[in-house]
Amino acid sequence: MSDFIENAINQVIDTKRNQIKKEVIDEIEDLCLGNAIREGRTGNYVNESDILDKINRKLKS
Repeated sequence: MSDFIENAINQVIDTKRNQIKKEVIDEIEDLCLGNAIREGRTGNYVNESDILDKINRKLKS
């Protein structure tokens, strides 16, 4: 495979990886903020497994 094609493929992969990383970070921030606002009044802790489940569902959609 030529270097040009290989570099192009790697660039697409890196771009997609960075996009997914940004979406995951945004989702974590949204979920944590929402949880903090909702749960902060009751003093409950953020449920990490719920956040991870929501992130997984979001990534699969």
